[in-house]
Amino acid sequence: MNGIILILTCLIIGKLVTRTISCKSEFIYSLNRVAITVALPALILDKVHSQSFSLDALFPLLSPWILFLVTIVLVYLIKIFVPMSRITTGTLILLAGTANTSFVGVPLIQAMMGTEEYLGIALWVDQSNFILLFTLGAFIADYYSGEKISIRKNLHALIKYPPIIALFFAFLLKPFIYPSFITFTLESLGSLITPLTMISVGANLTIPRNRKLIGYLTIGLTIKLIILPLFILATLLFIYASSNIYINQIVLMQAGMAPMVIAVIIALERGLDGELASIMTAIGIPISFLTVPLFYYLII
Repeated sequence: MNGIILILTCLIIGKLVTRTISCKSEFIYSLNRVAITVALPALILDKVHSQSFSLDALFPLLSPWILFLVTIVLVYLIKIFVPMSRITTGTLILLAGTANTSFVGVPLIQAMMGTEEYLGIALWVDQSNFILLFTLGAFIADYYSGEKISIRKNLHALIKYPPIIALFFAFLLKPFIYPSFITFTLESLGSLITPLTMISVGANLTIPRNRKLIGYLTIGLTIKLIILPLFILATLLFIYASSNIYINQIVLMQAGMAPMVIAVIIALERGLDGELASIMTAIGIPISFLTVPLFYYLII
C-alpha cells in the first residue's frame, strides 16, 4: 500500500509542477535522462548482480520476444477487417509490441509485490525488452516507414544505451561481492527510479484531442493492455509456469505494461505515426495502473 501511495503522490506532484514551470518538455526530458543514465543503471548493477541466474530466467527473457511476434500476428489479423496504412501498421506493431517495463514496470511491481527479492527478474524482462526494441523493433520501424534498414546503426545505439552497459557490468562483476559502500550507493541511486519516473509520467499526462485516432488507439491499447497479458496468463495456466509464483506474477505484470516511452521516440525518429504513438503511451500509462493490478490478482 505504501508503494501505491508513493506512486500516486509522485503522479500528482508531476502534474502540479508542470503548472509552475515554463518549459514542461525540458523538465520531463531532464527527469527521464537522470532515470535512464543514473537510477536505472544503478538498480541493474545492484539487483541483476545479486539475482542468481537459473533456468527460471529463460521465460522472463523470452517473453518480450514472444509477445512481439504475437503482436505482429494480431495486427495483421485485424488489418483484414480494419483498413490501415503501412505507417499505422508499423506504429501499432512497435508500440503494442513493446512495454514500459522500466519507467512504469519497476515502480509498479515494487509497489504491488512489496518486496525487492525478485526485482532482478523484472529487470531481466526489462533488458530483454530493450534489446528487442533496438533490434527487431528498430527493424520494424525502418521497414514500415520506408527508411533504409541499418543494422549497424541500431546495434550501435543499443551498445551505447546506459542500462545495457550496466547489464554487461552486472554480469561481469557477478563473481565479486560489492563492498558495503558500493551496495549502499547503488541502492540509494536505484531507489530514485520510482519518484523520477512517476513524476515524469504525471507531468506528461494529457487528454488526447485528435478524435480521428480513437479507433487505432483502441486497437493498440486493447492488444497491449488486455490481449497480450491474457496470452501470457493462458501460457502460465496451460503451457508453462515457473514453480516460483513470484516469477509468474512478474512476467504477467510486465506483459501488461503500457507502451514504452522510448518506442515513441523511435517512432518519431523513423517517420512513423508520432501522434498515434504519443497518444498510446499517454493514455496507456494511466489505464495500466488499473489493468496491471487486475492481472496480478488473477495469479496471486
